Amino acid sequence: MDSDFESVRVVSRRKAAELADVSERTWDRLEAKGDVPAKTRLSDNRIGYRVVDIKEWLDARREADTWKLIGNAAAPVVAKVRPAR
Repeated sequence: MDSDFESVRVVSRRKAAELADVSERTWDRLEAKGDVPAKTRLSDNRIGYRVVDIKEWLDARREADTWKLIGNAAAPVVAKVRPAR
């Protein structure tokens, strides 16, 4: 399958939750807060989520840099608990 087409493929709410590795109940809570990727209307009765939007949403939620900051802020505390040898 064409990779361009695969990236814009639309999946169901259930599959979107699965791709995000959250339960459907958690997805519903996130949706109620407005914290899910944009929906794509396929027909009057069917909506879905583009795989590319789910990926971008997940990328935006990464915390790697946040943990670096927490680690740097915690360094003085850790040093008191575990003095250098």
